[in-house]
Amino acid sequence: MAKHRRFNVDRFLDKFQKRESILRNYLLKWKEQLGVSLEDLDVPAIKEIFGSGNTDALDEVFEGLYRAYDMCTDPGHEQLIASCATFEYDPDPDGRLPVECLSVKVLTERPDVFDLAYDLNTLLQAERFTIYRGPKAAVIPDVATAADRFQAKLGETFKGDKDSDRVLFDIIRKASVPT
Repeated sequence: MAKHRRFNVDRFLDKFQKRESILRNYLLKWKEQLGVSLEDLDVPAIKEIFGSGNTDALDEVFEGLYRAYDMCTDPGHEQLIASCATFEYDPDPDGRLPVECLSVKVLTERPDVFDLAYDLNTLLQAERFTIYRGPKAAVIPDVATAADRFQAKLGETFKGDKDSDRVLFDIIRKASVPT
């Protein structure tokens, strides 16, 4: 599991003032376990529920909120917007939601879109990749040419995102035929 950024739940929840419906929709999944009526909950009442720690559901609730918070960076916000566009999903037609609210809304309404954004955001933070060959290797007729094409494609992808098109492929060039 990925390590989360430092998370101040009070400050995070304060972004939902006058947008409590987003949090209430998120909490619907755990309504019975939380044992509260969600219809009129406001941010202070939600903080009180979170502070009580009286349910196992809170671990799962917080895991989702941690993931939503992980997207509250400039690159994370860009990935959320790009993933929403990919799926032709517009959670914020006016473009007025803070990234915290947008992140929880996408997580609640379209977990598939959120997971794509989260995975891409995590991938962009990677500094190094290691690829392990599975149990059955496929024969690639011209490994060097295939590696060059793959390296060029990765270079294109990372040029804009990482400001570098440098991709190291020494191991692939050494492997001529899988064993």
